[in-house]
Amino acid sequence: MSDRLTRKEIKRDEVMEGLSRVVAFVTANLRALGLGLVGVLALLAGYAVWQSVGSHREEAANESLSAALEGVSDPVGGLSAAEDDLVQVAERYGRTKAGSMAYAYLGTLAAQAEDFDAARENWTRFLAVHNDHALAAGIERNLISLDRAQGNSEALAQRLRASLASGDSALGPDSMLYELALTLEELGQTEGALEMYTRLLDEHPTSVFATKARERSSALETT
Repeated sequence: MSDRLTRKEIKRDEVMEGLSRVVAFVTANLRALGLGLVGVLALLAGYAVWQSVGSHREEAANESLSAALEGVSDPVGGLSAAEDDLVQVAERYGRTKAGSMAYAYLGTLAAQAEDFDAARENWTRFLAVHNDHALAAGIERNLISLDRAQGNSEALAQRLRASLASGDSALGPDSMLYELALTLEELGQTEGALEMYTRLLDEHPTSVFATKARERSSALETT
C-alpha cells in the first residue's frame, strides 16, 4: 500500500510541474486581454484533481481528469488529442467536481487559442453545475473580462444588475458593485457609475475594492 501511495505522489508531482509550465504560458499570453486569472484557474484546477473524494464516480472522474491534464502538460499526441481527452472527461463526468473541472480547463485552453466563444461556453457550463465552487468567482471574472474584450458592455451591465438584485452571483456584492460601476463608466454613464461607487463605499467600507472605488469616484467627479 505504501509503495502504491508513493507512486501516486510521484505522479502528482510530475503533473504539477507540467501544469506550472502551462500556467506560465497562459498567463503571459492572455494578460493583454485582462484574462490573467485563467492562469490561476489552471493552477487551481491541477490542485483540485488531488483533493480527497468519497464516491467511486468521483474517484473515477479524478483519475480521468488527472490523466487528461497530464496529457495537456506534456502533449505527446498533440494538444488537440489532449483536449479531446478533456472533452471526454467533461461529457462523461461533467456533474462531478473533478469532471466539471474539465470544462474549466477547456475554457482556459480555448482562451489561449483565442477561441473566446468556446471559452465562454465551457466556463458557462462549469458555472451551471458548480456556481458555489471555490473557483466560480474566478471564472465569473473571466467571463466579465471576455464581455469587455468583445465589446458586450451593454449586455454585461444588464447581467450585473440582475445578478446584483438576485444575489445569485459567485462574486461578492462589493465585487459586483465595482464591476458594474466600471462597466457603466465604459458605457459613458457617469452618474450611474458614481452611484455604484458610492453604494459600494457606503455598504462595504472595508472592501478590497474601496480604495479603487474612491479613486475612480474622485476622478469622475473632477471630469
